[in-house]
Amino acid sequence: MKLTLPLAALSACLLSAGLVLGDVPGAPAGSSAAAAVPPVADIQRIVDRIKPSLVRIHVVEALPDGGREVKEESFGSGIIISPDGYVVTNHHVAGNARYLSCTLSSREEVGAHLIGSDPLADIAVIKLDPSPSGAPYVAAEWGDSARLRVGDAILAMGSPLAFSQSVTSGIVSNTELILPAMMGEGLTMQGEDVGSIVRWIGHDARIFPGNSGGPLISSAGEIVGINEIGVGLSGAIPSDIARNIATQLIVRKRVMRAYTGLDLQPRLRGASTPGGIIVAGVLPGSPAAAAHIQAGDILLKVGGMPLGARYPEEIPLANYQLSNLPVNQGVTFDLIRSGKPLTVTLTPTVRVPAQIPAVEVKGWGITASDITASQALEMRLPAAFAGVQVTSLTAGGPAADAQPPLKEGDLILAVGGKPVGSVAALRATTPKVSSDTGVPTLIQVRRDGQQILTVVAISKGVTEDTSDEIA
Repeated sequence: MKLTLPLAALSACLLSAGLVLGDVPGAPAGSSAAAAVPPVADIQRIVDRIKPSLVRIHVVEALPDGGREVKEESFGSGIIISPDGYVVTNHHVAGNARYLSCTLSSREEVGAHLIGSDPLADIAVIKLDPSPSGAPYVAAEWGDSARLRVGDAILAMGSPLAFSQSVTSGIVSNTELILPAMMGEGLTMQGEDVGSIVRWIGHDARIFPGNSGGPLISSAGEIVGINEIGVGLSGAIPSDIARNIATQLIVRKRVMRAYTGLDLQPRLRGASTPGGIIVAGVLPGSPAAAAHIQAGDILLKVGGMPLGARYPEEIPLANYQLSNLPVNQGVTFDLIRSGKPLTVTLTPTVRVPAQIPAVEVKGWGITASDITASQALEMRLPAAFAGVQVTSLTAGGPAADAQPPLKEGDLILAVGGKPVGSVAALRATTPKVSSDTGVPTLIQVRRDGQQILTVVAISKGVTEDTSDEIA
């Protein structure tokens, strides 16, 4: 993971499943990794080639906590991929940055700004300000992660523990690393399941907090992965995915994905069909539902291309294949239903984010976010639902002292009788119903499927925490 200050807080980075972002224990003594490590001269040659492209990233971000946006300082790693200063890193390193600066291998510090970020693949792109010398930046080259084999020598490079650029060595341990079901929800970023499309490159080179976003380098001196997680082994996002995502972020600042509404699972062991993949579920109102695809159908081909999975390790590949379908264009799906062949046409739509980051709403003592279509579906809300979700509250603030108090998870529907369908609308309404002393205003809220009314004394001033605990 990224390194978050203070250092005493690092223990909080461990997830309940034992998953750590960018942090793994070292390989046990006597491991066989050393046998595959290239000769020292080759390692030095690769390091000399890549080190000028490494950057240490200093991040300041604002995180919603206790009804406020709390500033947090952290560090991560990145790799320069173009002479004009584009840098690839992880979303969890820089995706929510308010301030960015990067330290080069020359120890010079330069400013940077966020170009775009993709929580589903956990990839972000930032851009460096012009170099102090005015010279082009030294860019590393992408390699082909699909050509990696178990046992290939690799180097993990980055800035562990916010130290200057460093390198560790090892071998590729697993080219099809997924998180097992026993680890629960796996790895999520802003509600996105990274493992649904990413099959990590497992390797045994040691990485630590701060290594996140740093490159995994092949023996040819090319980027074959972006380091992200530790699950006993280190895990890197394959370069074939990272490069595709980075290119889209540079070109249009966001990633365009197809949405089908299909939930897939491997075909059963005793299945008579030699190929294909099982439809485990179809989301209501989705393109798949409109195409009359049903749970239990066996998909054989999509757009004439085979689609199949016999093992869980193949599901991310199938999901990734579907996500790259053309948007708003009809695509043929060849399937088997009740033993009979069937062809339908499905028109994918643009996939929307699972969640929108929460922001502070001053005068209320809350942080809040817009409701996305996927969240509305999870909450069993109407497809056209518009409202604002409360994500945290300040103890002793106007919202927490409302009659009755607002709660985390509440959906604000209207303020003073006027609908508010977004955080922007809520912020625009606030000055009209607030004062220095706080004006009691009637608020319409949806809670646990029921609509309730409450009164909030919305203040123009900065909300202070006046709870007994603070006193």
